[in-house]
Formats: sequence, structure tokens, C-alpha cells
Amino acid sequence: MAEDKKISGQFPILPLIAVGALLASTALLSTCTLERYPTEDTGLGSYVAAQNASNIGEPGRALGFFIDALEKDPGNEVILEKAFNLALKEGEFTHALRFAEELATGGSEVSNAQMLLALDNLVAGDYEAMQRALEGATGPGYDSLVTPLARAWARAAAGEVEEAFAALRALSAVAAFRPLQQTHAAYILDYAGRAPEAEVAYERILADNQIVSAHPVVAYGVMLQKQGREDKAAEIYERYLDIFPNSEALKEAAHMLQQGIVTTSRAASPEAALAGIMIMLSGQLAGDGALQASVAFGRFGMFLDPGQSDGLLLLGNIFIALEEPAAALRVLRTIAMDDPRYVSGLIRQSFALDDMERIDEAFDLMRDYLAGHGENGSVRAALGDLHRIQSQFEDAARDYTLAIEAPVDSKATDWFVYFTRAISYDELDLWNLAEADFLKALELEKDQPDVLNYLGYSWIDRGMHIEEARYLIERAAEQRPNDGAITDSLGWVQYLRGDYENAVINLERAVELEPGDPVINDHLGDVYWVVGREMEARFQWSHALSLDPDDELLAALKEKLVSGLIVISANKD
Repeated sequence: MAEDKKISGQFPILPLIAVGALLASTALLSTCTLERYPTEDTGLGSYVAAQNASNIGEPGRALGFFIDALEKDPGNEVILEKAFNLALKEGEFTHALRFAEELATGGSEVSNAQMLLALDNLVAGDYEAMQRALEGATGPGYDSLVTPLARAWARAAAGEVEEAFAALRALSAVAAFRPLQQTHAAYILDYAGRAPEAEVAYERILADNQIVSAHPVVAYGVMLQKQGREDKAAEIYERYLDIFPNSEALKEAAHMLQQGIVTTSRAASPEAALAGIMIMLSGQLAGDGALQASVAFGRFGMFLDPGQSDGLLLLGNIFIALEEPAAALRVLRTIAMDDPRYVSGLIRQSFALDDMERIDEAFDLMRDYLAGHGENGSVRAALGDLHRIQSQFEDAARDYTLAIEAPVDSKATDWFVYFTRAISYDELDLWNLAEADFLKALELEKDQPDVLNYLGYSWIDRGMHIEEARYLIERAAEQRPNDGAITDSLGWVQYLRGDYENAVINLERAVELEPGDPVINDHLGDVYWVVGREMEARFQWSHALSLDPDDELLAALKEKLVSGLIVISANKD
């Protein structure tokens, strides 16, 4: 089955080490056992009003009601924890710290509250208080990664470098965390001014090829630049731009080096280092589907480094994935206009506005930017996405073409813009143009599963290149065995080739994965019919009829429910 047209909601996640499975298994947002609930005598009305305001997306009013409820029932753990979680989620740190302190005073050890208190002590320079607060930030995720790193940087901030290394050694118990142990050891040496040792540590990291982001490269380059070794810094940046071509941090560092300006890095301060790790974990948790937990870590990063635009972009994406576009807008609008990530934030704002059914504002946002700043491939491609989402395929194809033809410093050249233009051409019945773009997308991103599936299914749908289409779809299915659309394509090509036994297996699985898709249910009905399971076939067709099929499928389903299926010959080409 071809992908749904609204594929522009793809969620970009940073390329990170595999820590998510360990962290996502823990209840990271809030872990205390709630045993006492508000009663009418303790501000029930305000508590209920706060819950309702939160549920309808009015966090400001919800916090006000929580505060009122707490005035009537000071120390109530239920209200305090809910108020803390809401304040942290919204980035209302003054309120969040107040609630965290009240929880701690009452003896409640909510891990996220304790972590926020620890980070606040770090910012205030009270490293002993930070260590005490970390005692309450417990749980598998905290104990194995976050707390050891926080302890190490507390020691480093206090000038106790060897004690910091001792704290980092806790990371060696988990193989996946050892690269982080080495990276933060290098950062701490750099921060402590032990440049020769830091250089050895950075070189070891680069030689081991275990870095998963460009940030250690930037930190090393910044240290070299401070030493007056600009040529070596430039050589390192150039080498790693080939490995991390989309790293804004690395591109910005290289640009600033050319301007003779020293940028900041993760080794600049304990706050910068820990903000980086919090944002990294937020991205990893989001990629693993633990979206609520990822918000907390993203907010920790913002608390430590409010201007960290990587974190702001990530939080915006997470809120969009949580179907909270208003929250996404609030975050994304804080990215400064002179920030290199401003355009990316603007594009994500347009998607949030679309999710809020404010499509005219989304169009205006993109068009106003183009009018004021000249042609930009990324913004033009986003405008094409908005047109495609609205089924305005002619406008979408035009915008994608302009994105590809944009000035060289901003032109869209990745696989996705060719893929989305191909979809638009396909919808316009311009198959020759569409096919050329699908093939171009595969040239740019070999074995990209969305492209493999869409092209393979399109060939099948046209009765073309059945064997080659089967090969493309099988390659896609190997990469994404739990993708309903791809599993449907696999079952459908098996059906067309007469392999009904495997077609039934895969189409049944496709329906399990995507039960609300009318096309997949229709396909399963067809294969049931040809294997003699006619009652089940009619059930699937009836179910597909209830799932709002398009006009063409609607007519076909009605015909099959009356007359059954005219069985086509198996195509074994």
C-alpha cells in the first residue's frame, strides 16, 4: 500500500546510542505512590478545575487552580505532584521549583522533582546541596546514567576532577554508556583546563569512531581554536562535516571559526554538558515512543541552557507528536531569529498550525518568510508539504520544484523532496515524472523503505514490473516488519502472484497493524474470497465500507458486496 499523503509529520530524531530501551522502561515522569486524594474540604473544586483546564489545553489556568487548591490544602501530595508535573512540562520553572521544594519538605521523593532541585543547586553553585538532592533522584534510568553524570559534573564544578572521574566510572557497568563515559571525561579535562590530557582524550574518542553526535568534535575544535590552532580545528571540522552533514552545531562552529569567533561547546560548563545529555536522552526517549518522559528531560535541558535551540526544536517535535500543537507553538516561537535553527523552527510551527486547523496561518507564515528573506529551499519544500496535505497537488509539485531549484546554499537536495514531489505527480496522473522522482529518491537514499514501498506498490497497481516490485517491497518489509502499509504491499503482491497462503498471513497481519485502513481491509477481503472464505470476505468488505473509503473504493466495495469478486488471474511475471 502507498503511504498516506500526510507523511510530512515524520519525526526527526537525533542519531544517538541505544539507551532508550533501558530508560523508557522506567517511570521517569513521576514515581511516587499517591495514596491521599483531595476532598471537598481540601479544595476539590479547584483541583477538578485544574484537571479540566489541563485537559482542554489551558495550562496557565490549570496552574492557577492548582495553586488555589494548595492554598486550601497545603502539602497535599496528589495536588503537589500533578502541579509539579504540569509546571515542568510547560517550562514554568519558578512554579516547578516551588512545588518540588514542597514535595521534598513533605518527605516525598519524586525523582524528577529531586533532579530539578539538584540542577537548581548546580546553577546556584551549591554543589553539596546538589549531591544531597541527587540522593532522591533514583530509579533504573537515573541510577545507571543520569545521576552518575550529574554527580561527576558536581565534582568537576567543585574542582574535584579525580572524584569526577570516579563518579563517571559507574557508567562502565553498561556497555552502551561507555562512549558517554569517555566523552564526558574529555569534557571534564577540557573544562578543568587540562588541555594536553583533554587533547589525548578527544583524539582517542575520534580514533575509536564511537561518537554518535558532532558535539565532541565541536568541543575539541573549540579547545584547539582557543590555543591558536585554527588550522587543525578547521581540518577536524571539515572531516566530520562529511560524517555529520546535517549537524547545525558543527556547521555553526565551522562558520564561526572562519569569522574568527570562538563558539561555545558542551565542555564550556557543567550546565552546558548536562543540558546536552538531557536533550540527548529526550531525543532517544522520544524515538522509543516514551514521549511524556522525553518532555521532562527536554525541560531539564532548557532549565540548564534556555537558549539551546536543539532542545527547543526537539520539544516542539515532541509536543506535535503528543498532539499538543499549541504547546509546540509556545516552544518553537522562542527560537531567536538570528539562530541557525530559526528556519527549522518556523517550518515546524507551520505543521503545528496545520494540526490546529489554522492552515491559512500556516501558509502565511511560510509565504511571509519567503517574501522577506528570498527563496529558501527548506521553506519552499515545507510550503509544498502544506499544499500536499491539502490535496493541492499541482501547487505542491510547483513548490517542490522551486525547492530543488533554489539557490545553492538552501536548495532542497535530499531524497524526501523528490519523494514528495513524486507523490504529487502521481496524484496528478503524471506517472512518468513521478517514477523518475521515485528512482531519484532511491539514488539519493538507497533502500529507503518508504520509497521502496511506494514505488513497488505503484508498479503493482499498474501491473508493471511485478517481480521487481516484489523485490522492492520485500526489501522494505525487511527493514520495517511492523509497518502496516508495507506489510499490506507485501501481501498484495503475493496475492497477485497467486501465493494465497502467504498473502492471507501478511494481509491479516497488516489489518492488525492498521485496523482502520479501508484499503487494507479491502485487500484482506479479496484474498479471503479467492481462498473460499466468502463470509469472512464480505465481513472485511463491509468493514472497509464503514471506514470512509474514497469514492473509487466505495463503488468497488458496494459492487463486491452485491456480486462478489471476479477473480483475476495470478500474475507470475
